[in-house]
Amino acid sequence: SAFTAHASANASDRPANSSTFSAAAPNQLTSGPSLSGTSAGWPLTASHPPISRSRRRVDYLRVLTPDLDSLATALYVKTDDLLKASPHLAPWRPAMGIAPQLTDAELVTLAMMQAMLGFTSEARWLRYARSHLRHLFPYLPKQPGYNKRLRKAAELLRQVTRRLATDTS
Repeated sequence: SAFTAHASANASDRPANSSTFSAAAPNQLTSGPSLSGTSAGWPLTASHPPISRSRRRVDYLRVLTPDLDSLATALYVKTDDLLKASPHLAPWRPAMGIAPQLTDAELVTLAMMQAMLGFTSEARWLRYARSHLRHLFPYLPKQPGYNKRLRKAAELLRQVTRRLATDTS
């Protein structure tokens, strides 16, 4: 990246612990004592700024985007076919009323992908899905609606998971 190239070019001009990258002014290098361990910056001797664990996962998943699209499509098709063949698995809904914008197959697909990709936070998962999987899901509920639908569809998730596990080799 530009930061790494700029930092390595200037690293020979200054002592290793005297230069820092300031978080307040990301494009400027400042001289002074090392501020490592504080929120103000980090030493230039590192090849890149520190990356949080969740950020590493998102970067890793960004590489797998075509595979994620294929996984989501395969899960959706399999779940949709299963629900059409066994409609009794779907949660009960009154005959009259507003149809949900997110189908049961889409809900199961989202929940299974959340679990397989290791997202423990529903809010973080929905943010990720909104930014990376929006083209696959025309409607993504907000976190309270997603949680409510998941709780009501818990038995559906168990049944679909069990059938997918027995069907998959």
